[in-house]
Amino acid sequence: MFRYLLGRCTVAERREFESAYLRDAKVFDKLVVFENSIVDAYNRGELSTEDRAAIEKHLLPNRHTPRRPKK
Repeated sequence: MFRYLLGRCTVAERREFESAYLRDAKVFDKLVVFENSIVDAYNRGELSTEDRAAIEKHLLPNRHTPRRPKK
C-alpha cells in the first residue's frame, strides 16, 4: 500500500492493487486508513525527505478535500 500511495509500483502492480480494492471493500477500507496514517506521519514530520517528496507529488494532489454543503 505504501508503494502504491507513493507512486512506486509498476503499472502491473498498480492495476492489480486497484482491481483488488475495487473488488473488496475490506481492502479499500484498509487503504483509506493507511492513507490517513501516512498523511498524519507526513504532517508530524516523521517521514524521510524522499518519502515526503513522493507524498507531495503522488498523494496530496489527489486527496479529496471535503467541502461544506452550500446553504
